[in-house]
Amino acid sequence: MGPTGRSLGAGPWTCFRRITLPLIKPGLITGALFAFIISFDLFNLSLLLKGVGMTTLPLQLFDYLRWDFDPTAAAVSSVSIVMTLLVVLIIDRTVGLRSLRFG
Repeated sequence: MGPTGRSLGAGPWTCFRRITLPLIKPGLITGALFAFIISFDLFNLSLLLKGVGMTTLPLQLFDYLRWDFDPTAAAVSSVSIVMTLLVVLIIDRTVGLRSLRFG
């Protein structure tokens, strides 16, 4: 696809912006979404690789539930779920099934 735009007189940046980026956009967005969702499931890895004085959100929630059990952890989890749902809905609106057009 790139050489076609270049042969018609477009510059490299225009070729990338108008040809390559629209073709790879669904894959980039899907990969970012999967990385975002899977990052919440890596509790064991976060526990082993965290630095001194550093705490990730799953580790902070685990410590909070272990020592102080009150509704704050449930509220943080609910906000996290709502944020993930909003990201999924925004991606569906921007990319959605429109990227599967044939013809």
